[in-house]
Amino acid sequence: MRGYLFLAMLCLSPLAAAEAPQELVVVSWNVPADPSERERRLPVLLAALRDAHADVIAVQEATTWFSTALADQPWAKDLRRVPVVADQAFPGGLAVFTRLAVVRAQVVEIPSDMGRRGLLVELSVGQSSVAVGVVHLDSHLEDGPVRSRQLQAMGRAFAAHQHAVLLGDFNFGDGAREEQDVPPGFVDVWRMLHPGEPGFTWDIERSPMARRGSFPDEPSRRLDRVLVRSPHWRATAMSLLGTEPVPDTNGQVFPSDHFGVRVVLRAP
Repeated sequence: MRGYLFLAMLCLSPLAAAEAPQELVVVSWNVPADPSERERRLPVLLAALRDAHADVIAVQEATTWFSTALADQPWAKDLRRVPVVADQAFPGGLAVFTRLAVVRAQVVEIPSDMGRRGLLVELSVGQSSVAVGVVHLDSHLEDGPVRSRQLQAMGRAFAAHQHAVLLGDFNFGDGAREEQDVPPGFVDVWRMLHPGEPGFTWDIERSPMARRGSFPDEPSRRLDRVLVRSPHWRATAMSLLGTEPVPDTNGQVFPSDHFGVRVVLRAP
């Protein structure tokens, strides 16, 4: 199976030659694409992203209206959406925004019954690079075998990269069979830093939005993950974003039906 279909080579900005940062902040969030309650939830979602001070923001269910709103924020002027050569603006509904210099961006073809794809972005960090892979795996409860094959395809895409981050909406919870197909060497940051804590990002008890979008008998689950494989970068903190309802909505509206995740990576 072809691992990469599209490749965009981009010129390095002056940031590539700058002194390597000792800390990287990465955020992943399913925003979502449904415009319902957009006017009330979007300002709160954008404020949470502002306060995250992220170097990399990976979005699932990306849309033009979200991308435009983010670009219009004064605090986001140095964030650039990573361009990819593909047949749509947001392949697989994925987008990456970053302050770092981009070496290349690749759309990864993965098996999917829902038109899903992967996105692999290589970012220049000093004299090295970090590969960030974004996924939104197939979502039906019975799609476990497909998700396993999707993870295997992303693992092949990472083969040449020493420093790698795989993140996004994995659409399976802790203990699922698909965990066995996470690419070798990747560490689940939440599990490492918060052992024994559920870390639900799809929390149907807490969020009416998640409850309304859930499958029959679906439990709360930790669908959104950040996995790291690197001899250099170490995750030192991970937190959830958007866990409180939007003010003046009687607890019914949240920034998203998913909680976002924020990870801090540090170099020695």
